[in-house]
Amino acid sequence: MKFKINRNDEYLQELKKTVSANYNLKINDIKEANRGIDGETWNIYLDNNQKVFVKMGYLKDHIQRLKRSVNAIQYMQENGVNNINKIIKNNKGRNYIEFNNEIVVLFEYIDGQVDFDIPYTRVMENLIKIYKLGDNQIIQREDFKVKEIIDNLNKAINSINNNETKLKNMLNLYNVQIQQDINNLLKLQRIVNKTGKKFITHGDCCVNIIEGKEKDCIIDWDDAMVAPIERDCWFFMNVKSKIDDINQMLIKNRHRL
Repeated sequence: MKFKINRNDEYLQELKKTVSANYNLKINDIKEANRGIDGETWNIYLDNNQKVFVKMGYLKDHIQRLKRSVNAIQYMQENGVNNINKIIKNNKGRNYIEFNNEIVVLFEYIDGQVDFDIPYTRVMENLIKIYKLGDNQIIQREDFKVKEIIDNLNKAINSINNNETKLKNMLNLYNVQIQQDINNLLKLQRIVNKTGKKFITHGDCCVNIIEGKEKDCIIDWDDAMVAPIERDCWFFMNVKSKIDDINQMLIKNRHRL
C-alpha cells in the first residue's frame, strides 16, 4: 500500500454517513481495500451482505483525472461495454460526490482477483471490445506534447547542481541515447498525427484485469484517453514476441475496428 493516509474513526464515520445519505445505502462497515499509487480505495459492506467498492481522489491532479475517468466509463457503459468496472450513480444521478475536499466514486463490487499472469492476447480480446467504439469527442485526447516533455527534460539537466556529480556523469554517459530517443519521439509524433487512427485506450491495462467468476473485467480507468492503440502496448515495446501476438490479434479482429 503506497502513500497511505491514516484515517481516524471520526473520519470514517463521517464518510459512511455521507455515502449512506447520498446513495440510500444501509452501511454496516467500511474497510481498506488494496491500493495503488493514487487515491484511496475502500470496501463498503452493506446490511444485505453485499459490497460496493469506493475510490477516492484527494490530490488535485488525481481529482481531475478521476472526474474525466468516470465520464469515460459512463460513455463506455452507455455504448454497450460490459467488461469494465461499473459506476453506481448517486441520488442525483451523478457519477461521484464530494467529501472533505475529495471526490468519492462508488463502483459495483467485482468478485474476483487481479490476474498478473493473464496472457496479453486475452487482455487484447477485452480491449478490442472497447476499441470497436472508435473515436469520440467526450474523453480526453492524447495531445502528444512532445516539446513540453523535451523542455522539461532540458530544464532538469540544466538545473543540476555541480555537486550532483553522479547524476551529471549519468546524463553525460547517456546523452547520445537520450537525444536519439527524443528524435524518435518527435518522429513518432509526426507519424501518429498524420496517419494514426485513434481509439479509447486504458494506458495501464496489463496489471488492471480482474478475473471474475463469469468474465474478465478491466478496472482503474483513471487515465482513459483517446489515442493510438500503441498506448496500451507500450510496456511490451521491447518484447518482440508480445508485439507479434498483439499484431496478430489486431489483424484477426480488424473487421471489428
